[in-house]
Amino acid sequence: GIRNEGGGFSNWKGKKGDEAVTEAELAKFKAGLDLAEKGDRAGSIKALEDFMGRYPDSALVPDAKKTMEMVKAEGK
Repeated sequence: GIRNEGGGFSNWKGKKGDEAVTEAELAKFKAGLDLAEKGDRAGSIKALEDFMGRYPDSALVPDAKKTMEMVKAEGK
């Protein structure tokens, strides 16, 4: 997962090594994941799109894109 000296990200299952992710980025990303888990596909897609628009250089963008593709595929 992501290593953060202050803790808090150790349970995130990413594979990004040492790239820094802010708590705000992570919260926005997780909001999209949470909506997907609840079955709110439209809400999840919007939240992930908002996340990518706000944090285009985030280390989480590839994961957000992958999640969005999976959510869209579920809706077909």
